[in-house]
Amino acid sequence: MHAWAQCIACFFVEKGWLPEELKPWCVYAAERRCVQAASMALLFVWGLVWAPMWQVLLYTASFVLLRRWAGGWHARTWGRCLVLSASVEAAGLVVLSVLQ
Repeated sequence: MHAWAQCIACFFVEKGWLPEELKPWCVYAAERRCVQAASMALLFVWGLVWAPMWQVLLYTASFVLLRRWAGGWHARTWGRCLVLSASVEAAGLVVLSVLQ
């Protein structure tokens, strides 16, 4: 993902949309967005294993809103974050399917 983020930052600098001194910030921001998108996609697919699409959409939307509002605990690595998020999502969807 770092190489992809570098390409984005270089493109912005070449087009004159971003000053050279902000390039490292742009790389960081692009990496963060890529990780967030990849995580959401993986969690969404993982959720489809446990529940119908409408439940996964509803759960994911509420999860994202709650996470933005409440903040929360941050794992030290992206991999650990993904595993923990997938575990929380799986537990929530299993509980949801049991309650039906």
